[in-house]
Amino acid sequence: MSHDTQVAPAHAARQLAHFFGQIADTTEWNHACWQGLFARLLGAGKTPAELTLGEIQNAVDQVKARWSDCQGTGPRALS
Repeated sequence: MSHDTQVAPAHAARQLAHFFGQIADTTEWNHACWQGLFARLLGAGKTPAELTLGEIQNAVDQVKARWSDCQGTGPRALS
């Protein structure tokens, strides 16, 4: 039995960390921003399990571009 583990290439690991970091930042958004994100995700016409990371990232980027207070950079976004 081999004890070698297969690891993701560094670039892929950084990309995943970036995507999930952007998604995690949305938990700091205010209610209006979260509702905007939720509406965009529902507008994709897919179940949550069917959404791709790219589709989620696109929705996050669109909301951040529209509302400057949706940056998810700390307590200021919790209001």
